[in-house]
Amino acid sequence: MGFKFAKWKITWVQKGNLPNVKRMMPTLMGVAADLARNEWIKVARANLRTSKDAYISGIQEPEMQGKNVVIKLSGWLPNALEQGLGAFDMKPGFLGSPKAHGLQNKYFNVPFQLRAPGSAGGSPPVMPSSVYALASKLKAGQSLNLPKKYEGYGLRSRLSQDLNRWGNYTWKTSPFQGVIKEKRFPGQLQSGAQYKTFRRVSKNSASSSWIHPGFQARNLMEKAVTNYETKISNVVAQALNS
Repeated sequence: MGFKFAKWKITWVQKGNLPNVKRMMPTLMGVAADLARNEWIKVARANLRTSKDAYISGIQEPEMQGKNVVIKLSGWLPNALEQGLGAFDMKPGFLGSPKAHGLQNKYFNVPFQLRAPGSAGGSPPVMPSSVYALASKLKAGQSLNLPKKYEGYGLRSRLSQDLNRWGNYTWKTSPFQGVIKEKRFPGQLQSGAQYKTFRRVSKNSASSSWIHPGFQARNLMEKAVTNYETKISNVVAQALNS
């Protein structure tokens, strides 16, 4: 899963020695860098949904490096989204977490947020109305014992893009089993994600049970560069004439 983190480098090539241009060079580089970063963020907002905030948080502030300005994309997830990544097993990451429990048989409880029907937004997932009708009656911190007739709700096969390597895996229990109604505290902002559930991963989990299908390369920086190139000349001309 190794890859080099993406970065956008802007180099200013000056022809001639016009005093006013040379004097304004630091300002012009700052204008160009801010425009590039803002365009990158704009493209990310337009093209991403649930991963939008995580990706944008990875777009760093411009950094001067000699005659260049560099804008780095930091973080594993932003770069996986930008460059793409094939299917991979999530178990080693979960079990290697400092939050994993146990010594001989390590395990990790993976939390999943759930929303009530009718909640705004596209993530987290929405509970079926029949399951929500039961979960809404829970007291804060209480866990739902899902009736047998609802056990098949949400049960599905997780398909890897590389079936020859990972194969198929069908969840053994419904993702709505054990739904917990979260506690709310005075002054806490309300949101649609008031419920959650957990799935446990351990070394005894089936080999294909935690395969992530990977990420398709979004190439958002490349899209931002295209937009940037159509705007930078006008912006610089305005700066020189101001």
